Amino acid sequence: MIKEFAASGAVARYFEILGHLPRALADEIREISRSVGSFTERLSEIRVRADGLSTLTVGGVGYPLFYRVSRAEMSELLYSLTDGAAYAHKDTMSRGFISISGVRVGVSGAARYDGDEVGIGEISALVFRLGGASCDFAGELYGEWFALGMPNMLVASPPMGGKTTALRALAKYIGSGRGALRVAVVDERCEFDRSEYRDVTVDVLSGYRRSQGIEQAYRTMAAEVIIVDEIATASESEALLASHGAGVRLIASVHASSFSEVRERACLSPLLEVGVFGVCAVIRHEGLRYTYELGSMTQ
Repeated sequence: MIKEFAASGAVARYFEILGHLPRALADEIREISRSVGSFTERLSEIRVRADGLSTLTVGGVGYPLFYRVSRAEMSELLYSLTDGAAYAHKDTMSRGFISISGVRVGVSGAARYDGDEVGIGEISALVFRLGGASCDFAGELYGEWFALGMPNMLVASPPMGGKTTALRALAKYIGSGRGALRVAVVDERCEFDRSEYRDVTVDVLSGYRRSQGIEQAYRTMAAEVIIVDEIATASESEALLASHGAGVRLIASVHASSFSEVRERACLSPLLEVGVFGVCAVIRHEGLRYTYELGSMTQ
């Protein structure tokens, strides 16, 4: 049920993106989709460049797109994505992205500074990052985590290695069925589609800075489990430490490809030193399959 629901959400996001793209580019992507198996489930990125080579990434394989998007079309695309109100996305654009329906769209171009604030002038590229439609091992990982007594858990992988996809699925498992727990997802970069959690006990705090979102999740949302993607700073670790002290269960992801790399992450040192995280799931990409290895962080 969860897997099917996730897949339908991925398909909806894919067609929404096509609706924003220049028609000729969208038609070319549709043509490629007819020749690639399980296209929407395996599509992870659409990269659109103004007056340059646009590309798709499907199942880890790059596909060049022949249609060249003009700078005028790029401006029209940004207008469409922001409903004609780019100023309303000023905060996230200054951090390099905008968000539509749980899809993070990376933005790059010419930086424009106003004092310490950075904005983006002419846009040269937009990167649509789509999480996998489903996480085949999420049910198994949830079962192991539950059997261990639901300890605080880290989820690690290299960039685009499956962390966010795994967290999306885990949130649904934890917030589903009899005995479901109250889950708060701190989603700074707006990569979780809130509409996918309407039938489970999951609240998504979209756009909050991680440290602020973590504090709100345990102070005002009474979350029993906090899920946060891509811990990277000392302030985020301090917020996690405070929520741990309040008795909240934690699941957090980090960029790393092995247990040793996880232990070497400076931002995690204060947490690992006092044993906040009991286990870590390291995700590995083997061909078209994603697998994981669950190990202790207290040894």
